[in-house]
Amino acid sequence: MVNQAYQQSKKKIEPFYGQLEPHFKDAFKLGAGRELILTELSDSPFCQNLDRNWGIDGLIRHNNGLTPVAIRILFTDYKTFTIRNHRSTGAKTEFDKLVEGLETGTPYPELYFTAYVSGG
Repeated sequence: MVNQAYQQSKKKIEPFYGQLEPHFKDAFKLGAGRELILTELSDSPFCQNLDRNWGIDGLIRHNNGLTPVAIRILFTDYKTFTIRNHRSTGAKTEFDKLVEGLETGTPYPELYFTAYVSGG
């Protein structure tokens, strides 16, 4: 069941990846030894664990190691930056995962990328 939910969440970014790729390259300075690995598009249990448990949607691989990133796609015309801090289900939020990482040293996103998709 968890894997099925994960597969559904992966579908959110797939239709937009082609449009977002040039923005990723610019924002994360990709190329010349820097590569973005999207955990959301991977079937690897390791990548699924990064996404589910720590809110890490991608890793930038570079000469100095890895930098974890969070990627959000918001379907709104409003250019806002939010991190969810409550879920009606009681599940851990992005905010909970960030605070936990800062307090305990578990992995957390070091960079945030937000894309806006408008209806018009």
